[in-house]
Amino acid sequence: GEPCFVPRVPNSTREEDEDDGWLIVQVYLYTKDRCEFVILDARTLACLAHLRLPFHLPYAFHGSFSDQLVSSGVSLSKM
Repeated sequence: GEPCFVPRVPNSTREEDEDDGWLIVQVYLYTKDRCEFVILDARTLACLAHLRLPFHLPYAFHGSFSDQLVSSGVSLSKM
């Protein structure tokens, strides 16, 4: 799947923050017919975590990061 960038500091305008965050990538493991999400450090591309799912997600699945909860409009940074 397409990588999704999640900034460490949302809405930062500092140039040095451009790649300060995480990349979340959906990976399909066809030999196991399941997916996992891989979380990478955006600056170094070091693998920070694997979230293994016991199933696969549809190919059309993709997402984007928002610091707002869709249902309530509450900022996640205020939680």
